[in-house]
Amino acid sequence: MIGSTDGRIVDVNPSHSDGTVNRSTLCIRGHFAHDFLDVPERLTVPLIREEDQVTRTTWEAALDLVAERLLSIKGKYGPQSIAFLGSSKCTVEENYLFQKMARVVLRTNNVDNGAALSGRPAWRRLEERLGGGGRVKTLSELEEADVILVLGSDPTQSAPVLGYHLRRASRIRRAPVIVVDPRRTDLVPFSSLWLPLNPNSDCELIDSIASILVRKGFYDRDFIGRFTEGFSEYQASLSSINLEMVSRATGVNVKAIEEAAGFLAGKRSHLSLDTASPCRDTAFRPWMRLLTLP
Repeated sequence: MIGSTDGRIVDVNPSHSDGTVNRSTLCIRGHFAHDFLDVPERLTVPLIREEDQVTRTTWEAALDLVAERLLSIKGKYGPQSIAFLGSSKCTVEENYLFQKMARVVLRTNNVDNGAALSGRPAWRRLEERLGGGGRVKTLSELEEADVILVLGSDPTQSAPVLGYHLRRASRIRRAPVIVVDPRRTDLVPFSSLWLPLNPNSDCELIDSIASILVRKGFYDRDFIGRFTEGFSEYQASLSSINLEMVSRATGVNVKAIEEAAGFLAGKRSHLSLDTASPCRDTAFRPWMRLLTLP
């Protein structure tokens, strides 16, 4: 819902509709990022630099100049001298037209997207691990989880709407929330258990929790038999884990590790991950460890 005065936007509020992602909440940008619409510094017309001067021009003249320059560069250096970088913020249709202009009009295959540095590697690795994508749930379904595990992420800051759903799951549905993070994030007060582990000890902690679950038989034997490979080797690798040694490596006491396993035992869990983690090879290992939790 948008409020305006004299043609200017002065207020933005959520719709309060249960059928929307945000429901009765917005992130700070949704509430207040409309201020830039009326600032004097905002560009409202194209600008062209001629020597040391920047002059205003029409959209027709600006587009003609861009087209002429691109064709000139193609003619002088060849089509592969031109690259196109799209945006994950654009629609599928916009990115399709963007790449078609590159490949069909200018004959260049140098086309990429900003998602190559963030979401795309994570999605590709998820597909490789699970045998295909599509394992994505809506935010509203998050509140139906029996337990929620948050690893290395502070969604209250990086994805506020997700943070709202996590807090609602904790406060309204009383779903246990386990926060695994060296930092005391804003989600910790809403958590049932906070594991402030030492940096770079995620894998040891996750494997220790898995060892407890497997040892106590909290895993779906039918699912494992039908859809997985190498479980016997995985089970054997967990059998050698010493919780006291894990405790010294992670800084998390054995009782807390066992408590985390108790929350997860036999539950439908939701995993909330740091969105940047899967894109960094050094952080990819704990991300994959979570996917193998029974």
